[in-house]
Amino acid sequence: MFLTGDGVSLPPSEYVRLLAKLEPKPDVYLKGGAVEELEGRFAKLLGKEKALFFPTGTLANHVAVRLLAGERKHVLVQEESHLYRDEGDCAQTLSGLNLVPLAPGRATIKASEMVEAVEKAGSPPYPVPVGAISIESPVRRMTGRSFDFEEMKKISAYAREKKIGMHLDGARMYLASAYTGISPAKYSELFDTVYVSMYKYFNAPFGAMLTGPAALIDAATILRHQFGGGLLHAWEAAAIALHYSDGFEERYQKAVQHGEELLKSLEQRKAKVYRLDAGTNIFQVEFPKAPGADLQKRLADRGIMIGRPPAQGPMTLMVNETILRRPAEEIAGEIFRALG
Repeated sequence: MFLTGDGVSLPPSEYVRLLAKLEPKPDVYLKGGAVEELEGRFAKLLGKEKALFFPTGTLANHVAVRLLAGERKHVLVQEESHLYRDEGDCAQTLSGLNLVPLAPGRATIKASEMVEAVEKAGSPPYPVPVGAISIESPVRRMTGRSFDFEEMKKISAYAREKKIGMHLDGARMYLASAYTGISPAKYSELFDTVYVSMYKYFNAPFGAMLTGPAALIDAATILRHQFGGGLLHAWEAAAIALHYSDGFEERYQKAVQHGEELLKSLEQRKAKVYRLDAGTNIFQVEFPKAPGADLQKRLADRGIMIGRPPAQGPMTLMVNETILRRPAEEIAGEIFRALG
């Protein structure tokens, strides 16, 4: 089991066995078969007219904001967002968009800040109207913190009033929903386009799903090809994502509950658990005894995988489906035995 990462970390041999069992229907250039089935599933799940498979989330985010912005190339983003910090300036370089970062060091941009930024950009003597707003939630660079839903609703209402496109980088939105109690469909209602990762916790070897209005998704199909995303086949990724997305919300809710049991068990053993404001599946734990340099190996020998522990300070633990493989009390006991 893993106390690091969002998914189940399948080795290549397990992918092969699972695909042989699933017997997926093939696609050709991302048309038909398992890919089409996956697109239909996520369009329905998120309440959108249409969905489109992309090889990467970077490309899905880029294409979405490009199409939403159109000729109004001023785009507002979180400074800590993946689109702004981790996509190699692709939207700026390849589509001439001007990404304007807001709220440094925070997951949430207040609606008042967003209004101020829109009005400032559109003011004379040289107005540059905002064409799109992109929000990531939860925010990876903010240790998985979620964007405040009330602020999100206010921003969405304002954007619609001003006819500004809204994009959600919801790569990890299904994880967030288990902690916030807000369904992915409810989040999706506030946005024109929504991207969800197919590999982070639906465990596909690659892939992303972009959902939105039919006309926009049709235009995205052309851009996907122009930017080199027209794969010959993606049935293997689609089949795995279909398999793990089936019943995921119920399973992950159980994983969250199991994670809470584990944290309580660690606290009973005098560990300090740090719960982040607006946090999701990432926690920090400080043990009574500093972990040794070999803790990662000691736990691996006990079948528990963790990230590399810091030389000092709290250790990061992450909740994913694999936590259900062993009782919480047993996991806590193994951790403390490994500490020595």
